[in-house]
Amino acid sequence: MLKDIARQSEINTSLLHYYFYDKKAIFDAVFARRAAITAKLRMAALDRYEKECGDDPTVEGALHAYLDTDLDLYIMGGEGWRNYVTLGAQVAMTPEWGTAWFDTHFDPVVLRLISLLSRALPDCPKDRIFWDIIS
Repeated sequence: MLKDIARQSEINTSLLHYYFYDKKAIFDAVFARRAAITAKLRMAALDRYEKECGDDPTVEGALHAYLDTDLDLYIMGGEGWRNYVTLGAQVAMTPEWGTAWFDTHFDPVVLRLISLLSRALPDCPKDRIFWDIIS
């Protein structure tokens, strides 16, 4: 219940109700805040990698750029980031709303990764790269 969250957060329940309709709205807001940070860091890492590799991206280089930033953040970023990645894994497996949530927050980064991988694997169809990443 929202009043339990308000009590644990030491804020007035009315204030919480003013900003959030229900617990899912709070969850979405917290997740969206962290997703924006991680998406921005991943995109910056992909930008740096693309600048470094020029016309010769590799699968390994693109994947390192995509994954290492987040892995470092999850490992070094403290308990909040470790909790976020744990919840993210659970959200990803929630068919009711997990897919839409990830599409909303991470599609631009995933599409950027696919673009780099397509350049590294010019003979591989983009849809195959996409489905191999997703599955």
